[in-house]
Amino acid sequence: MFNRESILHYLNETIEAEHGKALHEDSTLSESEIDSFGYALFWLSIEEKYGKCFPSDEMRAFNYEALTIKVIIDRIIDAQNNIT
Repeated sequence: MFNRESILHYLNETIEAEHGKALHEDSTLSESEIDSFGYALFWLSIEEKYGKCFPSDEMRAFNYEALTIKVIIDRIIDAQNNIT
């Protein structure tokens, strides 16, 4: 089972690998300052590590100025809880 801290750590590792800035839960994804290719790799990394937590059509509609890391973590945890 994943906890909030380990998920945040993984998300920040992924963001930093794309030359972005580490974030906290209240940060929006846009605050990471990664580019569109970085976003694509970010979502692929999440799917590879945690499974399909976000439908593709939903990801295309995300407003990265409003999407917080907390929401992403909550969705990953919810998806993991639904698997078990």
